[in-house]
Amino acid sequence: FDYLCERIKENEQLEAARATRAVEEFKRQVALVMDAGASDFDTAIRWLYNDGGDNWCHQYDVEHWAYDQGILHTDFGRDVVTRLQSLEK
Repeated sequence: FDYLCERIKENEQLEAARATRAVEEFKRQVALVMDAGASDFDTAIRWLYNDGGDNWCHQYDVEHWAYDQGILHTDFGRDVVTRLQSLEK
């Protein structure tokens, strides 16, 4: 049982590290888009979302896109999803 608990802890640490890297990479992408002309963060994430050919059809579409970016299950990712959904309206 101790072995299993240790593996779970290791996996949680690996997942947290992956999420941190994904958020950092996403923020780098946003900065590049802003350097290319996006006027603010919201415009940059909208451009990134639409660059993949994605359209706002449903909340799940936006969440799937955030999942593909590796950020969905982070506080930052949930904020990005909320912002994108508010831009849709």
